[in-house]
Amino acid sequence: SNRARLIRKWGGEAGFEAQKRRHRLKERGLEVGIAKFDLDRTASRTVQSHRLVQWLTRTRGLEATEAAYAELSQRHFIQGHKLNDNAMLADVALRAAGVPVATTLAFLEDAIAPPTEGDVFRAYHACQNLGINGIPTFVINGGRVISGAAAAAEFVDVLQDIHDKGDPLVDPIFADLLGLDPRHL
Repeated sequence: SNRARLIRKWGGEAGFEAQKRRHRLKERGLEVGIAKFDLDRTASRTVQSHRLVQWLTRTRGLEATEAAYAELSQRHFIQGHKLNDNAMLADVALRAAGVPVATTLAFLEDAIAPPTEGDVFRAYHACQNLGINGIPTFVINGGRVISGAAAAAEFVDVLQDIHDKGDPLVDPIFADLLGLDPRHL
């Protein structure tokens, strides 16, 4: 189960409990209407869902990708769906981005269609090199890394610091890696 995977990831029960206290996901979820995260859902390989998100970003843009990501999060974290279920992924692409199911299934079933599994792993390793080990994570202005589990005040502090220092804007660091036009990020 996902619970067992998270306990292993954080070095045992004590580490997992400490991580839950730090992130306060349950409390923060309640604040936005998420009554229950399904920790006992089946853990699944996520490469296909990452391919889908990268493909939608390249072909449909960020707005469609954000809608798909929100739908994937709902289905996975709350409803317990597997992230390697091609039929579910195709339905997400249809609902979020208007992509016909047959088109999405053809992409997902073609292992050499970009973005490939190798593209996903290159992005994964780049994230690890930045110290990113969970999602969502925000990379602000090319190098300031903030966990998506951070409180709003942390984001305000970073953005205020950038403003106060007059830091110049930098190109998005993932544009080349993901094969995207930086003007669209």
